[in-house]
Amino acid sequence: MTDYRYENIRLLRGRLRMTQKEFLTAYYADEKGVPRISIATLSNIEARGGASLAPLTEAVSRQMYLPEELFTLPPEEFSAQLDGHSIGHFSASAGMDGKPGKVAEMVNLLTSYFADEIFAGRLKRGDKIDSDRDLAAHFKVGRSVLREAMKVLNVMGMVDIRPGQGTFISSSDAEYFVIPLMWSYFLSEDQFEQVLMLRKVLEEQATALAADCADEEKMEKLRRLFNEMENDIARADEIAFLDHDVDFHMAVAACCGNRVIYTNIQTIRNLMR
Repeated sequence: MTDYRYENIRLLRGRLRMTQKEFLTAYYADEKGVPRISIATLSNIEARGGASLAPLTEAVSRQMYLPEELFTLPPEEFSAQLDGHSIGHFSASAGMDGKPGKVAEMVNLLTSYFADEIFAGRLKRGDKIDSDRDLAAHFKVGRSVLREAMKVLNVMGMVDIRPGQGTFISSSDAEYFVIPLMWSYFLSEDQFEQVLMLRKVLEEQATALAADCADEEKMEKLRRLFNEMENDIARADEIAFLDHDVDFHMAVAACCGNRVIYTNIQTIRNLMR
C-alpha cells in the first residue's frame, strides 16, 4: 500500500506558504518553541518519509484539527479535502498560527468582534455563534489559532463551548465586558502607574455613590472596619491595618451599587497585593 503521508505533508506546507523552519516551529515544536526535528530531517521526510513521519503527521493533524486519515489519501484527493477545510485561508499565510502571542491577539480580536455584535443587537446572551470555519474565514486565520483563542474565551467565561452543539455567547452572569479588562490588568505590567490612577478615579466615584447607600448592613460593616483600622493604628499593627484598609475600600465599593466599578476595584486591589 502506497504511503502518501510524506507527499501530503510537503503539499500542506506548500499550501500554507511556510518555510520548513516556520512549519516545524508552528506544528512540531516543544513547549519552548524549539522544533523537535531538524530542517534536514524534515527535508528527508518530505522526500521519502522515515521514522519521524508518523509522529509529525499526528502532531500536524491534531493542531490543525484535521482527521489524521486525511494524510493517507492520494495527493489529488488530499488537496481537494484541504479546499473543503478552507486551508487556503489558514494561519501561516496570515501569520497567525502556532505562536502564543498570536493566540492572545486573536482573543482580543474576538472579544472586540463579539462586543460589537452584542452592542449592535445581532447577538445576545445564549446565542449560538458562527462556526470556527466561518470565523476563521472571516478573520482570514487558521482554525487552529481560532480554536485556541475560543478555548481562552471559554475559560474566561465569555463563551460556552458545547461539544457536538457548537459555541454560544455565555448565558451566565459573568461580566462579559469586564472580564477582558480585568485580564489586561494582569498582563500589562508596564501600565501599573496608569492602573493606579484608574483605581483613584474609580474609588472617588464609588465613594460619591456610596454616600447615598441606604443598606444598613453594609453601612454597619463600614463602621466596624473603620473602628478596627483605628485600633490597628493604636497598636501600631501595620499588617492588620493594611488588611482592614483593603477590606474597608472594598466595603465602600460594595455600597456604591455598581457591579462593574466594584469588580474593577477588586481586581486592581488584587493586582496591588
